[in-house]
Amino acid sequence: MENNLISVITPAYNAEKYIEQTIASVQKQTYPNWELIVVDDGSTDQTPKIVQELASADERIHYIKQSNGRQGKARNTAIYHATGEYLAFLDADDLWHPDKLTLQVNCIQQQNADVVFCRGWWLKDENNPEGFPMDAPVGLQDSAAFYTKQLQGYSIPMLSAMVKRKTVLSVGGFDEDLRIQNAEDYQLWLRLSDSGCSFYGMQERLFYYRVHANQSTHDDGMAIIPALWATHRAELTKVTSQEKRSILLSRLNRYIIHHIDEHKWSRFIKLVGMYISPLNKPAAAIAATFFRCLGKSVFKQWGYRYLNLQIFPK
Repeated sequence: MENNLISVITPAYNAEKYIEQTIASVQKQTYPNWELIVVDDGSTDQTPKIVQELASADERIHYIKQSNGRQGKARNTAIYHATGEYLAFLDADDLWHPDKLTLQVNCIQQQNADVVFCRGWWLKDENNPEGFPMDAPVGLQDSAAFYTKQLQGYSIPMLSAMVKRKTVLSVGGFDEDLRIQNAEDYQLWLRLSDSGCSFYGMQERLFYYRVHANQSTHDDGMAIIPALWATHRAELTKVTSQEKRSILLSRLNRYIIHHIDEHKWSRFIKLVGMYISPLNKPAAAIAATFFRCLGKSVFKQWGYRYLNLQIFPK
């Protein structure tokens, strides 16, 4: 194993409850050559105080403050200040297994992969240190099949990944558009896959993804919205604009029909309306109102046949 510097990227917003535990999980890594860059994304709680105190006692920890710009901007800020050959990502409420960096730097070098990722645990109960298994594909991923899977919405968990810094920079880093926040990581993996990067999934479970009420993605029944915007905004070379448009429409239609019973009509109208307003598609609004009047049962029967919301500009 070469002793390459690894830059750990941690955006933090009002993370006072968990940030000390998160930083401790980096400090406990068996791989010693790391730097931790914590970008305070405009916190109004004790996050700055906690991180600055820890940074004063450990020179490997760096604190940077910025006005609130969400995850994409915070991660780009950290990458700009990073000096490591490799990047690893850890949000301010999550945890790593102590061997995470050691095993992944070995893997990324041995496999000569651009991105390595791993399996882990959902940490839904703080009294259960292992939680529930969070799985991911194992081994070298077939580029064509993996790309198709990503186009359909599959994303590598951010905290599971290690990637070459030059690889991220080659595609321009994270998209900072606010419409895709909480899906900016998904879009990065999609763009890297589109550019021909190789992905390798590790067998080991090396992370703990914490589930709690205050996280940005907790119980977000509308998470499909930033995911679709992220795909729409991605400049892809392996699919045409028309092919991408068809994929997006299919994903939206499938989601609405499969999940219609889980949401109130007001949320469904919001889902459609968030695309109608900026893109000025009144026909979609009329269609949504029409199906609302018909009721859910008729909507589900006729949805696939007649619903074709033209939400994305050509």
